[in-house]
Amino acid sequence: PGMDGVDLCARLRARPDYAATPILMITAMTEKTYVDQAFRAGANDYVTKPIDRNEIAARMGMVRSLVAERARAGNLRRQLDGLAPHAGQALRFEDPILLEDAGGAIALSSMENYLLRLGNLRLFGSTGRGFHVENAALVFSQTDGLEFADILSEVAIAIQEHLGDGKALLTYAGQGDFCAVQSRVGQPDDSELGILINDSIAQRLAPFTGSQVALPVVRVGRPQSSRFLPFDDPTSLIYRAIEDARSPEKVPNGFLDKHFGGQRRAG
Repeated sequence: PGMDGVDLCARLRARPDYAATPILMITAMTEKTYVDQAFRAGANDYVTKPIDRNEIAARMGMVRSLVAERARAGNLRRQLDGLAPHAGQALRFEDPILLEDAGGAIALSSMENYLLRLGNLRLFGSTGRGFHVENAALVFSQTDGLEFADILSEVAIAIQEHLGDGKALLTYAGQGDFCAVQSRVGQPDDSELGILINDSIAQRLAPFTGSQVALPVVRVGRPQSSRFLPFDDPTSLIYRAIEDARSPEKVPNGFLDKHFGGQRRAG
């Protein structure tokens, strides 16, 4: 009583036992504001009434996939806590893992569902921006699965700290690639964003990684706009943003000069 679906979703997500439980919202609200609020509160998918049986069946397929992924992640964590040997082999470098310890980060499938639900026309006022950890493969090779996920969570938190309006949706797509989707209004200054994020990563991780694990270095891409074509796949915004962030010229040279004397770490 006294709560709507978004409030309930947020309260469930705040409980550790429900941090990664798939949540499919069914509602009559179709405005972008409600869709944004639902995904920011932690919804994995959003279906509007009237309900189509075939659509619900397809969406429940997504739920089953998320349940399977959550079970795999739980097994990984138990293994890495010492209950089974060779635990680090359970996580692959390309896996788009859900960063449960990074508040506000959502699963890649949830980000795709969000973009598909809105479509290109309603995304016209939003942009996607990619973030690429250029030495992610090296960091992965120096850590076990849980340590790598923890480092990625710290990277995600550092990115979120500097995205401006606090309403951006952030996802991890695997291979050291992140994507944030946010309003065109209130975006941070491109010229210093990479330096600020990498400074924050250094402050968060340098005391803990030591000499055994490389400090992640992030490239920041340029904002990418949704294509104004109804038939174009809205989820392409994620991958165009990531591709842009992977461009070599996006390395934050000011950060490298400050922390590594201009010498980039191997990887």
